[in-house]
Amino acid sequence: HRGKGKGVSRALLDAAIAHARENGFSEILLGTVAVLEAARAFYAREGFTPVEPNALPPHFPRMAVDTHFFRMAL
Repeated sequence: HRGKGKGVSRALLDAAIAHARENGFSEILLGTVAVLEAARAFYAREGFTPVEPNALPPHFPRMAVDTHFFRMAL
């Protein structure tokens, strides 16, 4: 169910953002891998900004495979 026109990514992201806002979160942080270029482009289009790994908060649950990180203020 991937790809443009299906709306799955948008619906999932909208639900995650709504949930975060409803629960008082001030930002969303996420990590992804270099090979997922389309995902990185999607996050950028949706308002996420890149974050350097050394700028992540100490409590961020960083996965060993993640190489690219993003932030969205809510």
